[in-house]
Amino acid sequence: MILLVGNDLQYKIDINAMLTSYYTQMVSFANTAIDAICGDWTELGDRIDRLILNGELLSELVLKPDSLDQQMFEDGSYSKSRKYFWVIKAVDEFVETLEETEEKFKKFLQFSEGQDRAAILPIHPSISKEEQGHATTVVQKLSDLEKRFKLQQERAKDFQNGLFSASQVVESRESSRLGFNIKLLTYITIFYLPLGFCTSLWSTTNTFGFSKLAIVMPIVGIATYLIVFNLDGLVQLGSNGYNYVKMMVLGSMEKCGHSSWKSLGKKYRQFQPGRSSTKPSEWWLLVYCLFFIPRKIPSWFKQLVIQRKGRKDPNKASVGEGIA
Repeated sequence: MILLVGNDLQYKIDINAMLTSYYTQMVSFANTAIDAICGDWTELGDRIDRLILNGELLSELVLKPDSLDQQMFEDGSYSKSRKYFWVIKAVDEFVETLEETEEKFKKFLQFSEGQDRAAILPIHPSISKEEQGHATTVVQKLSDLEKRFKLQQERAKDFQNGLFSASQVVESRESSRLGFNIKLLTYITIFYLPLGFCTSLWSTTNTFGFSKLAIVMPIVGIATYLIVFNLDGLVQLGSNGYNYVKMMVLGSMEKCGHSSWKSLGKKYRQFQPGRSSTKPSEWWLLVYCLFFIPRKIPSWFKQLVIQRKGRKDPNKASVGEGIA
């Protein structure tokens, strides 16, 4: 009976050693395969880095500010936007594949180490410590690759957002320039509008002579130009007049004995913030030039004369400076 137990024990020990060798080899094969896969993933990550930055690494591009600035502007074919979009979507698939590989490999390691075989086998073989350390390194490589691809995805998103922001700035500048050109074109049109109106009116009849046209044309033109250049002030004046009349009417409505008109007048006063112009009129600049600058002309003229005298007789000027 003891020998039988001893034989059973010896038999179990042999099976345990055999399974230990078997699982160690399986883990070794898995480590080697996944390690090679990690090398391919690393090479793919390097290519994505160069793809994002047009064949250069970020560490190299930091030392080239001009090349880095070019990443913020799109070309005519929108190649950068399409490239960033592909990287963002592709990296999602890459990370999902790596996470699935890491999860499956961890489950395989748990089974190989005997954590999931207790209910299946009465013995507990284990893998060698060397392969356990190698497996831990492989798992860490997979985790590092996931972090690297996620970082690349965030970098692609940052470049994409920067590209959109720079494009919006450029488009805003172009819109401002276009608006300024339209403003100039409007001024030119306004300049010829009263002249064309007068000439078209005089061309319909021979009653008025050319001398009267020469008088009416400047008057109509100047009146039109004054109205256009003071349009903001005229609009503000009209708005103030309208608001004054409006307040009078609203006050009368609120004092009305009829309840419906009284409530309607109160509704008009709701959510009516007053508008005030904080920018003074630019005509004050012209007023300043007309009234205050002429007072400074004599002093400017006197200073100019003194400078010219000093240039004509530099010796006297130097002697005068020495005496002073």
